[in-house]
Amino acid sequence: MEEQIKQAVQIAITGTSDYNLKEQAINFLNELKSSPDGWQAFSLLLKDVTYPDQARFIALQALNDYIPSLSQEQNGYIRSTLLEYLSSIISNHKYDNAYLKNKLAESFASLFCTTYLQSWTNFFKDFEKLISSEDEIAIDQYLRVLLAIHSEIGDQLIVRERPLVERNNALKDSIRINDMDNLTKIWKKLLIDFKDNQSNLSQEISKQDLQVIGGYVSWIEIGLIVEPDYINLILQFLSKNSLKATCCETLVEIISKKMKPENKLQLLSLLNLTGVVSSLSVDGSDLDFVECVAKLYNAIGLELTFILDSSEASSEIKGSADQQIINLFPFILNFLENDYDEVSLQVFSFISNFLAALKKIIKQNNGNIDSTHLNLLSTLLQKIIIKMKYDDSDDGEDEDDISEFNEFRARLKVFQDTIAIINPDLYIDQTTALIEQSIFADTNTNNLDWRTVELGLFELTNLSDSLRNNILGIPKLAIQESKPYIVFQQYLLRTINSNVVSINHPLIQLLFFELIVRHYNYFNAATDKDALTNHILELFISVGLYNSNEKVQIRCWYLFFRFVKLTKPRLNDEIITRLITDLSQKLLIVEAELPQKDDDSELVENSSKFDNQLYLFETLGLLISLVDNSKIELKIKLLDAILNPIFNGLEKTVSEQNKNQLVVLQAHHLLMVIGTIARGFEYDSTPNKTYLPEVVQRFNNTSEVVLVTLENMNSFEVVRDAARFSFARFIPILKSDISSHLSRLISTLLSSQNLKFSEMTDFIGFIGHIIHTFNKDDSIYNLLNDLFTPLTNKVLSMLDNKGENGEFEIMPDVSREKSSLKKAFILLLINLTQNNVSSVLVTQTNKSILPIILQRLLSEANDLNDLQVSKLSLSSLSIFANIFGNDTVNDPKDKYNTGIAIEGISSFLLENLIKSSFQIPFQSAKFDIKDAQYRFVADEIANILKALFNVKNQELITYLREVYFPQIQLPSNVGDDLIQNLINLDIKDFRKYFVNFIQQFK
Repeated sequence: MEEQIKQAVQIAITGTSDYNLKEQAINFLNELKSSPDGWQAFSLLLKDVTYPDQARFIALQALNDYIPSLSQEQNGYIRSTLLEYLSSIISNHKYDNAYLKNKLAESFASLFCTTYLQSWTNFFKDFEKLISSEDEIAIDQYLRVLLAIHSEIGDQLIVRERPLVERNNALKDSIRINDMDNLTKIWKKLLIDFKDNQSNLSQEISKQDLQVIGGYVSWIEIGLIVEPDYINLILQFLSKNSLKATCCETLVEIISKKMKPENKLQLLSLLNLTGVVSSLSVDGSDLDFVECVAKLYNAIGLELTFILDSSEASSEIKGSADQQIINLFPFILNFLENDYDEVSLQVFSFISNFLAALKKIIKQNNGNIDSTHLNLLSTLLQKIIIKMKYDDSDDGEDEDDISEFNEFRARLKVFQDTIAIINPDLYIDQTTALIEQSIFADTNTNNLDWRTVELGLFELTNLSDSLRNNILGIPKLAIQESKPYIVFQQYLLRTINSNVVSINHPLIQLLFFELIVRHYNYFNAATDKDALTNHILELFISVGLYNSNEKVQIRCWYLFFRFVKLTKPRLNDEIITRLITDLSQKLLIVEAELPQKDDDSELVENSSKFDNQLYLFETLGLLISLVDNSKIELKIKLLDAILNPIFNGLEKTVSEQNKNQLVVLQAHHLLMVIGTIARGFEYDSTPNKTYLPEVVQRFNNTSEVVLVTLENMNSFEVVRDAARFSFARFIPILKSDISSHLSRLISTLLSSQNLKFSEMTDFIGFIGHIIHTFNKDDSIYNLLNDLFTPLTNKVLSMLDNKGENGEFEIMPDVSREKSSLKKAFILLLINLTQNNVSSVLVTQTNKSILPIILQRLLSEANDLNDLQVSKLSLSSLSIFANIFGNDTVNDPKDKYNTGIAIEGISSFLLENLIKSSFQIPFQSAKFDIKDAQYRFVADEIANILKALFNVKNQELITYLREVYFPQIQLPSNVGDDLIQNLINLDIKDFRKYFVNFIQQFK
């Protein structure tokens, strides 16, 4: 067996082995691992330490897995095997790889957890004998075992189940009672024995010894280690280059040990770490060590802060802790302003906790702060602000670096905001001084460092945030009259009138324009609004829109749109004419680009630039709409200037014989541009706005252009989508005039042979929008009347399409799209009733389709595989019961209702709705009234019953009592009770009753 295992391991780990043979070997080892007695076979591989490393590793791994499930007797055998194996390694002076030593340590730790409390109570004593010869290999493995044991039972970062926690607590209790005193002495002796030995293994032993002390100190009696000679011994390792970082980590663990405030203060005094560490060389040549020292100071500060914030500490103890914090602060500030952010981050948790504690103390002192703490806060704020500045070595152009620095800044800003809450005056004084010095100190931009100006703009933005979020605690009604608000407004205006935006750096220019757009309300309220907004638009035009940096340029297109939309400036004739002329020649040229493949051969869309370009078209549409109506010639001239190139482009795409992908995409883009320009006109919020006849005529012509393009390229989905998009934007401008175009649009779209489910869903939404907008318009009603039956037939045909060989039935994405289409169509039916045009369903043109629709709704209502569709179907049937329940259109607001009689619909609804109301909850095994989704369905059924009662009254009661309840053999007393509640309860209470009714009789 031993040879078989060795051969299997060798085959499994050899890269050149035959694949089938390799698979057999792996299967053999896996079967052996899963067999009850496999542990005995794997033990054989540890009889000889000359076996290959991989074979011994696999054996140790297998035993490690077996140990928790074996008996004490079986584990006794493994214990002997492992100890003999370790003794053989020691006697043969075998220096194994670290991964093998760590796996052996894990096996001993697993064995310890299983046997220490029962059969191997001398675990530590046996290991003590093993290392008594002071053999380095034995000591190294001993310390690895201790670290593995701590990882199993003492590591607080590992979340464990309750039984394991209880087991580990019992193990720790037993160690503390029986072994810990001796263990700490051994650790101390090892520190002494190896501290001056420079061999690699000796250095590793010292490192592991310090790690053991740092790990175990969290759950042992601290007094065993915190003795002057013991602590002084540990501190000596701070001067050893290869061990000083580990020593720092050990000291962090020691001082983080939980204890009473007075004891913690004594410990910190004993350690005197600030004195010890300050004598070390922390010059930055060893960045890792500087970080470790920063962590150590952070830990000291945290412990002192906990004392300061503790309810257990006396005022004397707190005073002493406070003084130590003040003494510590110069070191903390030194780390905060370190050139490397990684070092600064190490003291963030102390700064955060200290500010929180100080805020609480000041609140307890009625808002008073002494001069010492005020000076400390002032210095801290200065350092924080300076740290927010980009380094001299950073050019501020690498996206990853910017993102990382922004995260770092965001954390610094939290500290700054906390200081602002503690002492608003201090915050205002320092931030305004910084803004003054960085943005306005020198009017010559050639003398300005972009990093300095960027910091000033960043702090100006922060000042804006502090006012917006009112962290300064100003009474809400007094904010706009407060000094900080007035100062901010002055700075904002000075910034706009300064020349900082001409500094050619993307971060400055982006901050500048973002700041302006954020404060559009200021410009709207300004007495000189027109002059101010025109000046800002000039800045956008001269600096932003044509910026050489693509990121700035693209972002400014959007910000330009936002600014114009929010302030609605009225430009003088010269500026707007120049703007549109220049943009048309340089930025409004639409050129579609096909998706390209990236390095991973994935298609990547190239639509980002075009998507942002649309903001320019939308902005120009808005600006043209704002031109005074008295200047109609200018208005039409400007509109033609941006529309005519689009018309020419569409004419070219339509005339192309080869309508390839690029041509089709170009047509889509141009149609989207037309719709976007129209959308720009919508933002003019003038009350009762009407558009000039000349403007309406231009968009009438535009609608014709869109229709011609669609009719010539109707087979392409992207063209259909873009045409529908444009028409939706024409509606507010053309109003009822659009009806002459809608008929062609709708018939063209419906005639498409390749409509997708999602596209049809969107199209139905478009029809719903038209119904809502023009529900009182005769021409639209007539259009709807002609449209409804073909639309319904198209929808039902698509829903009934199962695909080739029924493939749609097994495609989850198609099922989801069909569900969305069903919901869209049902919502359209509800839309008809809500907009008081339900009579369109019973006109001579459409009355033949109504029974099909109702039958379909009943079918969907009974299908509980899609509860949302079922619920929506029931909701629409409830509405139809109200409107059509008496063989007429019961809607006095429907102006097209001329008392049309709908023969037979009343009895159809009565019979089928009653039948469904009881079949759905009682005949379907799926129906679970405890499930909230099914309760919603039950509520809709209750609505239907109540709607039928309101319409049919006694006729319904007679039908239930004499026809339906006898058919389903419902006991008369139960039926009478339901009828009485149907009569007497309002809709809300009847829903509750019906849910209980289902629950009781299900």
